[in-house]
Amino acid sequence: SVGDHIFSLKKIGFHDIKRKIEITGSGVELFKMKTLSERFQLMELEGGSNVVLDKRTGLMWEQDGSSEWSWKSAIEVCKNMVYGGYSDWRLPSKKELLTIVDRTAASAPLINQLVFDCKADDYWTRTDDWIWAKKAFTVSFRDGKAHRHNMLQSHYVRCVRDN
Repeated sequence: SVGDHIFSLKKIGFHDIKRKIEITGSGVELFKMKTLSERFQLMELEGGSNVVLDKRTGLMWEQDGSSEWSWKSAIEVCKNMVYGGYSDWRLPSKKELLTIVDRTAASAPLINQLVFDCKADDYWTRTDDWIWAKKAFTVSFRDGKAHRHNMLQSHYVRCVRDN
């Protein structure tokens, strides 16, 4: 098997721009990576799809979330999404989504705004509430906390995949 090769192309201030060449059985995949923080890498995949790789958790996130959906629709949106050449997206758990909350942010949205496009609002998680039927958890990028909501309410969605 042929490993990945990463070649630095250019440095711009604190932004490292790299091109990754992945040689697989089906061909060559090219994409750009920008290191905007110690933890997150913004990757522009072929076709212009932007994703964020969290080096701490190994998760790959949509750079920007989607429209507002009910909880069941949000699960389906992620499950059926094909983005950046990947089709194994899913709605994150409460624990996973809380990992990208930035509690050091001076103001909402409480997320690293160098790499994520985010509204200061609630985003669905796949975690349902076992105490209250018909409720599930969101994570708020307004206050950085998890909240229970009726599953029929509409909230934003940010899909994730294991990298």
